[in-house]
Amino acid sequence: MTQPYGPGDPSIPEWTSPTGGGAPPPAPAPGAPPPPTMPPSASPRPGTAGPTPTYRSWQPGIMPLRPMTFGDFLSFPFRAMRYNRAVVVGGPLTMTLLTLLATGLAVWVLVTDPSFDAIFSTTATSYPAPRGETILALIVAALLWLLTDALSRAIVAPGVSRAILGERITLGQAWSALRSRFWRIVGLYAVATAFAAIAVVALVLFIGLATLDPSGGAVAGLIIIVLPLAIATALVYQIGMGVAAPMIVLERGGVFASIRRTFRLLRGRFWWTVLIAFVAGILVNIASQIVQFAGQIAVIAVSAIAPDNVGLLIAVGVVIVALAVVVSSILTYSYLGSTFAFVYVDLRIRHEGFDVDLAEAAEARARR
Repeated sequence: MTQPYGPGDPSIPEWTSPTGGGAPPPAPAPGAPPPPTMPPSASPRPGTAGPTPTYRSWQPGIMPLRPMTFGDFLSFPFRAMRYNRAVVVGGPLTMTLLTLLATGLAVWVLVTDPSFDAIFSTTATSYPAPRGETILALIVAALLWLLTDALSRAIVAPGVSRAILGERITLGQAWSALRSRFWRIVGLYAVATAFAAIAVVALVLFIGLATLDPSGGAVAGLIIIVLPLAIATALVYQIGMGVAAPMIVLERGGVFASIRRTFRLLRGRFWWTVLIAFVAGILVNIASQIVQFAGQIAVIAVSAIAPDNVGLLIAVGVVIVALAVVVSSILTYSYLGSTFAFVYVDLRIRHEGFDVDLAEAAEARARR
């Protein structure tokens, strides 16, 4: 069995798919040692198996190497956030802060544009076109939000995978793993977004047609057929995107190969995964609502103390909105991203005996 870590090598190990769906790793440079890889989940060839793992190898990191219970999926993400916080929390936080700064700059460019004042002016006789830099700043901010949404879901996967094996990594190491998968992650996000957009457009068109039917038959069809299909589409989008993103980072599969492999692993576990995602989403929503409620109390307190200080109220409002966005992003990407990474690991343990491979990898590392 190939050991997943070379001495002093900081690279992220690959969690190779046993199905051969991904591309082979690039050939090493002449004279260079072969890159470390995670052991495949297929049974080892005769004569290549390592020593039998000891009991210590069955929990080398933050979780025991066994199929997870429902409570594990809700508690293990907190362990990952604490153990590899620089990646699991720091990755989404860094991306969100950079995007917020770009958005703030775009808003400032917008409000200083003469065309913006003309829109709200009651005496304006003409409306000048927005400046080119205003349009560019808004486009850049929108693209950054899309990239943040796509990459923040995936960057937590290296942190979780290393935490399972009891190793800490830096944000730079996680980004190195993500950078080589950048276009695959973007491609997965584009495919999933297009799938969701088509479903939303179809739903809107059906609703529009239903309003034109005086008999009410279209409305009944909307309730009986279209709404369940819309819910199923949303579930497929959420679950498929959640599991396929860490799979692309930790394996060498392409976009469509990872999507197919995701739904093969989800056979027999789809609705269980839906329940996990639903409960985790409720927890995230409750925490977000608490932060927003605290922000509303702060605004009310400031308005009571200094009701005439408009500048202070605006500043407090901006800070509260930014804080709510940051907290919501951390909860969504760090916690839910970790949850889906654990779902991916659990699926491989149940279907491919991946716990044995991980234990043997931990045992090999301990004996080195």
